[in-house]
Amino acid sequence: MTTTGRSESDPLADFELFHTRDPLEAQESATRVTAPHRLRVRGRAADFSADFRAVEIGSVTVGVIRYGADITIVRPGCDSFVAVLMPLVGRLTIEQHGREYVATPDRSMVVLSPGHGGTYMRWTPGTAVLALKADSDELARALRWIAPLADSSPFRATSALVTGAALRPVLGTAQQFAEVFARCGPDQHIPPPLGKHLREQALATMWLSVPNNHTDIIYSAPPAKKASHVHRVTDLLATESGAEYTVIDLARAANVGVRALELAFRRELDETPLHYLQRTRLERAYDDLRTGDPSECTVTEIAQRWGFAHLGRFAARYRAQFGELPSETLNSLRR
Repeated sequence: MTTTGRSESDPLADFELFHTRDPLEAQESATRVTAPHRLRVRGRAADFSADFRAVEIGSVTVGVIRYGADITIVRPGCDSFVAVLMPLVGRLTIEQHGREYVATPDRSMVVLSPGHGGTYMRWTPGTAVLALKADSDELARALRWIAPLADSSPFRATSALVTGAALRPVLGTAQQFAEVFARCGPDQHIPPPLGKHLREQALATMWLSVPNNHTDIIYSAPPAKKASHVHRVTDLLATESGAEYTVIDLARAANVGVRALELAFRRELDETPLHYLQRTRLERAYDDLRTGDPSECTVTEIAQRWGFAHLGRFAARYRAQFGELPSETLNSLRR
């Protein structure tokens, strides 16, 4: 690994994934981290070079990509993630659906999201891009806490090019991500509580700062009838640090009977309060397992923290919702 001093255009200097002068090797190596694409060198092949540096916490990745020659990249549409590309040096041009967008440092950024179809990108020589990438499934889980009444459609940016006030918080979040890793160093794990905070901050920043298909409902005040019952309960559950409330407790907090609360949940969210409570607590357990250290916590401790006393039923529900056993999540250590 080549180690260089960190600079504004190289905030992840100590976290190199690859450096190559071979275009095919660059394409294959980048595909393993990003998504399938075709890379073509427009200028002299002898001028080509590629550097990729990246760090990740769970489903969120921050990376710096630099190409030394004039290149093009063609990638098909992808529904599994959302990526924000912020030029640090140079110029990034993309084409989608016949429209061309140009992103430049401190002025604009490119957003690749589900539903936008294939993308053609051109990188001018020496262009370096800071990228923030998050899995669509993790963004969907984060949306349930940010806007419980939002529908289940995936994140879709309003435009492929974002300018103005949205740039600062996204750039700041990605830079903070990189700075935390730089302070800890490449040979140390990020402390789990800090890692969880960084991941949640990144997911929330993407929803709150990048104009998208759920922006209106995220920032809209709920109608009074929703705020009095469903919103009061979902807001209360969002503040839980463990399994604190029963359905009876939630009905009491909403100043209604259990039956009235059930009817309100079915009307607004198409599920019962009990199902909502169990589903969201499974998601909180997933978050704790994903960022937990196996040497400091166990599946049993986390399951019981979120109200799942029967470990067999917890494991079955967990696997049905997330496609893996709780122990597999805890031991993944993908930080």
